[in-house]
Amino acid sequence: MKSYKKSVLIGGILGILIDAIIAFMTGDIDNVLIKAGLFLSIINFIIPLAINNAKAVGVLVLTISVIMLYISGRDGIVGFLLFLPGGIAALRYNEEKDKEKKRRKAFAILLDILDRVDTIYGWNERLHKLHHVLKRYEDDLPYDVRNRIDSVANATDIQNLRYYLLSQAPNPRKQSHKVAKIIGATLGVIVLISGIAFAAPSLWHGPQTQTCPDGSVIDASATCPNPTPPVG
Repeated sequence: MKSYKKSVLIGGILGILIDAIIAFMTGDIDNVLIKAGLFLSIINFIIPLAINNAKAVGVLVLTISVIMLYISGRDGIVGFLLFLPGGIAALRYNEEKDKEKKRRKAFAILLDILDRVDTIYGWNERLHKLHHVLKRYEDDLPYDVRNRIDSVANATDIQNLRYYLLSQAPNPRKQSHKVAKIIGATLGVIVLISGIAFAAPSLWHGPQTQTCPDGSVIDASATCPNPTPPVG
């Protein structure tokens, strides 16, 4: 599955679950706007499964996310924030760059295994595992690389395969930016928590109410009724 689709689907699952939890905990499950936000989240979840054009997916996801935010107000901000990365990723998606990224990832996996073997016996022991790991990258590996893997017969072939991989993609392991991934995940968690805090303050502070002049207690967002003038 393409990376941008994963982002949208993950955002969709989290958005639907979190919005539903907030609605239940705040007692707003029957609110029409909340239901509309959940409905739009489900539509956003379906879009990448039904459409293969990345640009179209990005435009639709971002448009519906903005509509969701407009309709649901603060209750829609969590879904908006969760769909935003997937929508942007879909707009920026480049199939050639994605294939190159997968090819370099496959090369990095292959080099990691080659670094652990120096005999044909060790190579044959790991060959089944190698094919299993590389199965998801089978369409991204060049034919000549696959042919060289199947043609390894001695230690010299192992070394030649290593040199060939490095000549085709120098430093393929550099694509694994673990620090950037950790920072991104941390920022994502912070944004998510901030969104929940903004969307449902009553989870921490209790229901927001106001007392009207006639002594009645109503929701803070409602308007107090006009006092009825005395008759006569």
